[in-house]
Amino acid sequence: MGHLATPTAPLIRPEIRLPLPGLVPFSLSFPETRPDLRAGIYARHSTDKQETSTQDQIRRCREFCQRKGYDIVEIYHDEAISGSHIENRPGISALLIGALNDRFDLVVAEDLSRISRDQADTANFFKKMLFLGVPVETVSEGLINELHIYRP
Repeated sequence: MGHLATPTAPLIRPEIRLPLPGLVPFSLSFPETRPDLRAGIYARHSTDKQETSTQDQIRRCREFCQRKGYDIVEIYHDEAISGSHIENRPGISALLIGALNDRFDLVVAEDLSRISRDQADTANFFKKMLFLGVPVETVSEGLINELHIYRP
């Protein structure tokens, strides 16, 4: 039978030493500028009634990349396509293929809602980028991590 923690017998937790043998640590933190990083920009707008056009988003992402020192190598966009789902969007599909083919080192967008307004789609996109080692950074939120994706 297992040992139960009591006031006289404290619970002992095994010590975990990092890094674990055989695992390569993956860090999503960057210094303030990284001129060696190749950026792929993504922009999307839904309708003509939306406040910011795709070109406005691309301009803001370009300015952001210039401040960070990123080399813009690809620009992907979807015009007048809803962000409710990631399916049937040629721009985001091309971006995913670009990530698979190592065309860029990180994705830059104006904000996460440009990727998708559906939280499950955004989480799935983020997981794919994480698996490929391609960070996602937005102008409004900065470097994206699990806390941005899995918030209630």
